[in-house]
Amino acid sequence: MLGNIGVLALALLFLSACVDSPPAIGGSLDGPLIGIDPLIGIEFDRAVKARFPVGSSDASLRAELMKERFIVSQDSVEPAEFVARYEVRALECRTHWTIVWSVYESKIASERTGYRRDCL
Repeated sequence: MLGNIGVLALALLFLSACVDSPPAIGGSLDGPLIGIDPLIGIEFDRAVKARFPVGSSDASLRAELMKERFIVSQDSVEPAEFVARYEVRALECRTHWTIVWSVYESKIASERTGYRRDCL
């Protein structure tokens, strides 16, 4: 009996290894989108731009990203451009969520997002 429980626990661990834990800023990227990477990337882009469209406050975007534990850095080549990275690690997969934006007069001037999942 105990052996069956151990096998079941191990099986559940492997099944959940590639399940994403999206950042809250990405909206509700679970349910039917899990496992459909192109749709997740499109939805993440849509959700970020809907919540923080061009012209929004850079400070508000930064505060939200810090709250959600993104790692924010300034681009070394273009000082008005910033990059925020969020990574989810599981046993076999690593999922990357990225937001890149430029700032003009404390407002978001442009933005783009990225989503990538690497599994063994």
